[in-house]
Parts: sequence; structure tokens; C-alpha cells
Amino acid sequence: MPAIMIFVGVPQGHSEIYNFAWFTQYSQQFDQGNWLPRHLPEMWAGLGGHDFFFYAPLPFWPISVATSAICSECALVTQIAVGMVFILILSSLTFFVFARCFFGKWPSAVGAVAYSLLPYHLLGDWFIRQAVGELTAFLFIPVVALGVEKLRRNEGFGWVLALGVAGTSLSHLPTAVLAVPVFGTIVLLISFSRAATVTSTGKFLTNVIFWSALGLLLSCFYWLPSIVLLDSVSSAILFKAYFSPENWLLGWGRETPSGQDTKYVVFVFFFYLPLVLASHAITRGVLRTWTFAPIILVLALNTSLAELFWQIELFSKVQFPWRLLVFSDLAVALSISAIAAHFSQNTKAHLGALIAMVALNLVLLLAIKNENSQNSIGLDAEAELVSWNGAREYLSPELRSALESRLEVDSLELIDFDVLVQEISVFAKEVQGVENGPLEIVRSSRHLRVRPRQDDYRVVLPIQYWSLWRAETENGIALEIEPNPKFGTLDILAAENGFDDGEIFVYLPLHISEKIGSFVSAISCILLLIVSFFGRKRRVLKVKKAG
Repeated sequence: MPAIMIFVGVPQGHSEIYNFAWFTQYSQQFDQGNWLPRHLPEMWAGLGGHDFFFYAPLPFWPISVATSAICSECALVTQIAVGMVFILILSSLTFFVFARCFFGKWPSAVGAVAYSLLPYHLLGDWFIRQAVGELTAFLFIPVVALGVEKLRRNEGFGWVLALGVAGTSLSHLPTAVLAVPVFGTIVLLISFSRAATVTSTGKFLTNVIFWSALGLLLSCFYWLPSIVLLDSVSSAILFKAYFSPENWLLGWGRETPSGQDTKYVVFVFFFYLPLVLASHAITRGVLRTWTFAPIILVLALNTSLAELFWQIELFSKVQFPWRLLVFSDLAVALSISAIAAHFSQNTKAHLGALIAMVALNLVLLLAIKNENSQNSIGLDAEAELVSWNGAREYLSPELRSALESRLEVDSLELIDFDVLVQEISVFAKEVQGVENGPLEIVRSSRHLRVRPRQDDYRVVLPIQYWSLWRAETENGIALEIEPNPKFGTLDILAAENGFDDGEIFVYLPLHISEKIGSFVSAISCILLLIVSFFGRKRRVLKVKKAG
């Protein structure tokens, strides 16, 4: 299966135009020892990009670490395919561990394989959308479920829940937000069902809240700057009509922004519901809650009945209600395990089910390879396929305004992406050609070294302006910066006597939100270790006393 995935290559999904540039530049920075590169200096034709102040970093770590060890000389598309296969395999493994709470090895294995091959997980998230963040979040959803189940059984392991929450947040923030109503509903149903928890309801709820909060704080170094700084870029593009959850809700006579995407969502629901209903007839107690509650909740929240829910500000930011299908896959895979366990205790039957599922998906993948090759980038793709462009919503307001003025449009969202890329390239060339440009400029993440002409009083840099940039001389004297009104790039103003013969250092200092987030994450990590250690010690003492 992994070999077929790599052979099929990297599809030209919805986010392909961003992922190649992100993966390449992120890996380059990672190889240079920068494990959290928020600023990518080569984006947008060298104007730089601030995308990773906002986009979750964890999906790019496996590519940067694992692929460099496995196939450092491979083509970029191969490295990305290998990284995504690695994540899919880990997703199956985490589901397997969770499923073992209820089933034997073979039924759990059947469900684990199904988990990574279900339509939304593999076809929707990878081949259609190429949503690497959400695809990585799939890995941690079973970890969250495992932590909840262990706490329900009073077996400890609260740290598992904390790591699951942190991993989900570092993979895809919208999925982490949507996990609140889904897992919140499951926890409440478990809490108030008779004899569902070994411990008391109050203790169970308290433990879930504590470890979930700790997991959220572990990832604070990422999401706090992401939230605080979002208004400093062109994030308003993220919340236009196309990205409003209310416009995607299913209902009689309602139209959605994309009929094709809506048909796919409906297909997924029709594919999943029979499996869940079948398992509902053969499961009991808590297992029924895990298999039935998520799919019913997800279905309800995707209809017009949930319109008020999506008007809540926090949930309105997740853009698409069908992103909840991530949690449906957990319920459906668990349902498949339940069906496998109920209808056969025969190992050969389980093995046959595994082979059938893999064979079905191999046919699907080969069909994608052979019949839709124009939408898939194979192993022999050249480096020029990579365009060094990020997401337009993370451009600075100054650069966005300059582009809108040049293109005579009210909003950049009205501009075709290829046109936008071309115009920014023109901007970059024009800025580099101005008379009062720097003699020399050396770029790295968050830092630039600039050598200006001595007789200049203003240096025009080919760097997109952002309010966080700072500049100073070699002697540490702060210099004034301002946006270039024509290009939306960065201008440095000299002191009264002009620039001397030295260099200017331009940099993005750590924002207060980055400092606070990193501090909170560090303290939370220490707290996690301390609480886990003493919790384990206490459980060992209880076992000894009981013995």
C-alpha cells in the first residue's frame, strides 16, 4: 500500500499550490537548525512570507526529519509522498491502540486499516484537498479518544489525552476547535450513562478537563501568536462568504458554494451511515457511544438545523462544517472493528477482510494514477513545478493594498491566483530595480543583512512590509521603517547624515505572544512530567496495598 501511494505520487489537490513551496522552504530552514521557521524568506519571489506564524508546524516536521533520513536525495514530490504515507501508517497505529480497548488484535487491525483508507481520510483529505494539516490531525484523534477511555476506566494515562490534544492543535487548529463539541458530547454522554465510568462522574470530568487544558497549553507556543497576530495580516480573506460555515449547511432547497464538494460530502455520509447503523445493532454501553454519537452529531451539525451553532464566533472561524468528518472516520472505523469482531472469530476471515479493503483501495489509487494522471504529480516531477508562493490571506495589508491598487480591484480574493503570482513577481523585479535599492542583501528566516549605498537617505528593500519588522545599524542604533506606498514593501530611513559604510540588520523580534506562548508551553511540559510521575507513583502504591 505505501509503495502504491508513492507510485501514484502527490496529487494536485486544492492546497497543492501552497504545499510544495511550504514543504521545500520549511525543510531548508529545518536543515539549517531552525526547527520552528515562522518566516520563510524566499516566498513570493523573495519578498518573504509570514505563513508559519499562522499555519500549524507539525505536518511539516515528518517531511523535514523522516524524509531526510529515508530519502534525502529523492525528488521533492517523493519526499512529500513518503511523509504522508508515514503519517497514514502512524494514524492506523494510533487507531489500533485505541481499538484494543474494546477488541482483540484482528478486529482492531481491520478497523485500523479501514481508518486510513476511508473515503474522507484518504480520498478526500489527500487526493482531493491535499489538506496536510487535517491529514496529520487524523493521527491524534485516536490518541485523544484513548486518553478519554483510559480516564473513564480510571487507569491513569492522562498524559495521553494531553499529548493528543497538543498534537491535534499543532497539526490543524480548526480540527482542534471542532474536537471540543464532539469529544465534549462523548464525555458528557459517558459521564451520565449508568455504570459507564469506573470512577465518579465528577472525578472523570475533572480529569478530562485538566489533561485537555494541559495539552492545549503545551501547544501554546504555536496557537497564541497565531491568534494574536491574525489581524496584522490579510486574514479577512479567510472569512468571506465562500468560507462561511452557514453557506455550506445541507438542507432542502439550499445552495452551497460548491455543488461538487457538497455531493462528495453527501456520498461520504451515505457510505458511512450503514456501517454505523449495523454496528449500533450489535454494540452496547460505552462502545455504542463511541460509534454512534460522533456520526449523529456530525450529521446534525452539517444541516441547516445547526445554523445557530455556526454563528458562534469560535466555530464560525473553522470555515467548513464538513471538516467534522474527521471525527466520523473514528466512529466508522470503530464500527468496522465491531462488525469484524461480531461476525467472525476466524482469523482467516479477518485477514480476508483486510486484503479486500486494501485491494479495493489499490484499485481506486491505480484508477487515479491511470485515468487522472493530469491531476497527479509523479516521481519524476522537476523542481520547476514548485512555485514559491504562499497563501494570499497571510500577505501584509500594505502589500495587499498596493496589489489591489495596481490591479484596480476591491479585494485580492477576486484575483485568479496565477495572476496574483505574476503581479507579485513583477513587484519584486521592480523593487529590485529601483535606484535606491541596497548594494547587497543576505536573507535568512527573520533576519536580513543589508548594505546600503552611503549617500542614500532611504533604502527600498524587496521585502514585504509587516508592522513587526525592526531595523538597526551595526552599532545598535534603531532606524525608522515604513511601508513603500507604491509596492507595499519595506523602506528604511536613514539618520540625518545618511547611512555610513556599515551594514543594517533587519529582523523580526520575538513578539510578546511568542514569548508568553513559549513560556507557558515550557511550564506546561514540566507540569506534565511532574504530574505524570507522581500519578504513576501513586498508582503503584495502590497496587502494592491492594496486593
